[in-house]
Amino acid sequence: LLVDAWRDHPESGGRGVDADTAPKPPKGLTALFSCSAGELAREHKSLGHGVFFHFVLKGLGGDAKDADGEVTFGGLASYVQKRVSKTVPTLVDGAQQSPNVVGNYSNDPVLVVAAAARGGPPDSAPVARPVPDAAPVGSPDPMPKPDADEVQI
Repeated sequence: LLVDAWRDHPESGGRGVDADTAPKPPKGLTALFSCSAGELAREHKSLGHGVFFHFVLKGLGGDAKDADGEVTFGGLASYVQKRVSKTVPTLVDGAQQSPNVVGNYSNDPVLVVAAAARGGPPDSAPVARPVPDAAPVGSPDPMPKPDADEVQI
């Protein structure tokens, strides 16, 4: 789960999304929040959207891949946390934004497999693939495995 939202906006007096006081997520669910409590999720004109999602997209595009050519949730989270925390102060006059993770999972799910790792041409774009044997929320049965001739996304 990717959450790109401000937390406790200091000027509004309102309360945003706060992972520190939210209920513990159910088993198998992990959330990457765009910022920590008391911070704002920053945007910048040069990016066309928020800094958080800029680095989420770059990470999924291959910048967060590991030695096996895979982008895992943990690898993506680490990449986004590092890049956002270093980039925001330079784009927004010393502002701070620290993405954080709240989760409850035991295996680091693979989100994207680079083309070379899946047997494709080395210069082609990464491709997302379903997590094997993952059960949808509320379902006791694992997801069906695709046939060999089906396209995996």
